[in-house]
Amino acid sequence: MHCDFRELERKYKKDLERLGEWNYLRNYYRELFIYNNLKKNTVSGRGFTKFVNLLKEIRNVFYGFSAWFKKYKYVVFSNNERRLLKDGTFFDVRVDYLIQLLGEDETLLVETPVNGHKDKKLLPVKNIVSRRLIDVLTIFFEKLWKKNNNIQLLNKIHKECKISFDYSRQINRFKVQYRIYLLWFKLIRPKAIFLVCYYDKQYLIKAAHELGIQVIEIQHGIISKNHFAYFSVLKLNQVYLPDYLLSFDTNLKNENSPEFLFDKEKVFPVGSFYLEYLKTNFKEDKNLKKIIENYNLVIGVSLQWTVENELIEFLSRVARRVQNILFILIPRKWEPQKYKKIRLPSNIIFYPKLDCYQIILHCNYHCTVYSTCALEAPLLGVPNILINLNGLTERYLSYLFQKKHESCYIVKNEEEFVNLLQYDEQFANKQEYFMGQGVYMNSYKKNLDDALHHILNS
Repeated sequence: MHCDFRELERKYKKDLERLGEWNYLRNYYRELFIYNNLKKNTVSGRGFTKFVNLLKEIRNVFYGFSAWFKKYKYVVFSNNERRLLKDGTFFDVRVDYLIQLLGEDETLLVETPVNGHKDKKLLPVKNIVSRRLIDVLTIFFEKLWKKNNNIQLLNKIHKECKISFDYSRQINRFKVQYRIYLLWFKLIRPKAIFLVCYYDKQYLIKAAHELGIQVIEIQHGIISKNHFAYFSVLKLNQVYLPDYLLSFDTNLKNENSPEFLFDKEKVFPVGSFYLEYLKTNFKEDKNLKKIIENYNLVIGVSLQWTVENELIEFLSRVARRVQNILFILIPRKWEPQKYKKIRLPSNIIFYPKLDCYQIILHCNYHCTVYSTCALEAPLLGVPNILINLNGLTERYLSYLFQKKHESCYIVKNEEEFVNLLQYDEQFANKQEYFMGQGVYMNSYKKNLDDALHHILNS
């Protein structure tokens, strides 16, 4: 039986609202439904690679270890997938300027090492630790504290939707993580915590709220009416949700849907530090420029693991038909042992030397299925070509459809894409028209300063 997550919440609305665990389990169930409905097509590491990665994770536990034992006014939680080289330092474009405003001496950054931690000497922040320490503590205490959680409603849903998920283990893990953070927050007593992506950190939000600590989320990706973590027919417990949201733009500030889980008055549009920086500090890469000179058009493609293989196969078929066009694939994380094995047409390349935004600035067009870069590229003067694979573009970028943004071309299949690429010079030379057409706010620094002043003094 096919199960739709939103229909499921509507069907069992009253029962799920009474089930406290659903506030955080719904994240895992929604992803489980996505995996069932989509082909999960990522390349995974094997053997020696996994062993090396394990050793790296063990080493990460001790990263900045001594900084755990100090008191801080603010704690910031982020990962380092957006830590980019800027003026000789690896700058986290989402949180490092925030930390400067909060005060480096009074703020601790708890970082998840998506790409391994950088040398602290090359970072602009003073106090930083690895979240891997708490991950290890969680694994240890989880083995000691086990309880068999048997919830009839969830058993019924499993049977109805033909899914399998160990919710009992996840409940136990949540409780362990919640208790670890509750104890730590009691010791350091921060005034506020800031985090990127709230819905995989609800244990620490609950702990913070029970101690009267403010929680502020920093928007990290697309938030549309199809994003379950921000829109729901259910009335969810506010103890699991952030108090404030720092958003990219004004869309959420003006949101009128009764399903929006946030108070609009507590949404503060701030924009993007890095996009504004790039617009005035961009420098062309000489080697990439030489490659580009051999082609009529260049398209940067943001990959997403949910449709990665399918999108690469789609683009490979297109590339063989338009050999005068260069496609540059941009994975979320560059892993040579994965991507170097993929056989591609000569006009499809990877260029890991640059980050996604630097690559996009070398391109005539940006292409994706539903990456957040679709919102960012037009602000850099680069229009989008959106490929609506499995209906995902329409689902997650619905307001680009509704508003008919001039910054987007939308194609449903290979034939439409090829026809678009072969169109005419009007299609190939519209970049200047798009500059500033993105949905992000301008004046990031001022917006953030004003938002912090309001939030921290309220």
